[in-house]
Amino acid sequence: GAALMGGTTSCDDFEEININPSVAGEEVVKPYYALNSSIIGAQQDPHIAERVAVYNWSSAARVSGSDSTYISTGRYDDSHMNDYHNSYISDWIKKASLAITLADNKAEDLTSQHDINFNKNVKAFARIWRVVMISEYTDNFGPYPIEAFQGSNPAFNSVQEVYYFMLDELKAAVADIVLSEEPTADEAKSDPIFGYNAEKWAKYGNSLRLRLAMRLSEVDGAKAKSEFE
Repeated sequence: GAALMGGTTSCDDFEEININPSVAGEEVVKPYYALNSSIIGAQQDPHIAERVAVYNWSSAARVSGSDSTYISTGRYDDSHMNDYHNSYISDWIKKASLAITLADNKAEDLTSQHDINFNKNVKAFARIWRVVMISEYTDNFGPYPIEAFQGSNPAFNSVQEVYYFMLDELKAAVADIVLSEEPTADEAKSDPIFGYNAEKWAKYGNSLRLRLAMRLSEVDGAKAKSEFE
């Protein structure tokens, strides 16, 4: 009996040995963890995001004056652009995409109505936030691979295709939000923008759709008008 018990315990211990105590598996990772990481990374790192805006836009428009010595003076230094492309914006989009994937994977196992609705909302919020990041990418670099971060090497899409995709995403994501669902206190703490307030995220998605439509006004007037209206 003692030998049998020892054998059983040893078998259990053997299974536990194969679980890395320092790594959280997908079964315990919540979708909003990944979304929160993307938001914080993009909003709280002045090293890169604001500098790219200054170098690419403020400098070209002469808004920032002589202290911005990149486009306005023809200086060649792509160190910040390289950082932004390879280490920052790509990671933020990847994490937003992960939040969407995790929400899809979790959906079938949820039972409470709150968990079902909140999971649906987090997916919608992640789609909206991913559009924010994609818009920054395509406005800085041009073509973007719409099918990025899905396990295979994607093809790049034209800027027009990217803009049409972003506008469709925003329309669909906002429509999917359960406006009446309120987050728990712990869930709300994980959203540094709106505290996972559904109505605020919906307004954000709609306002972004308006702004993206306005950006098309000089190159695709009919599409801009229809989306804006």
